[in-house]
Amino acid sequence: MNQFNRPSKCILWVIVIFMFTAGFAHAKQSNMNAYAYYKRGVSYHDKGYDFKAISEFSKAIQIFPSYAEAYYNRGNVYTFKGR
Repeated sequence: MNQFNRPSKCILWVIVIFMFTAGFAHAKQSNMNAYAYYKRGVSYHDKGYDFKAISEFSKAIQIFPSYAEAYYNRGNVYTFKGR
């Protein structure tokens, strides 16, 4: 009554594991991209380019919506600009 023989089960598990690890790799890469935008936003703000900083923080948030530091710093820049 078993639908899969042993080699089929092994292949199925390899596919599942590959898909699972590929998802983590993609998530890690996305977080690294968000961090790069965040750091660029900090750098722009330090140099006085506040509108560019807001743009970079917004890009970081778009990639990683729960990035609290990006929200916080974008809010600080808006406050600094009187908005």
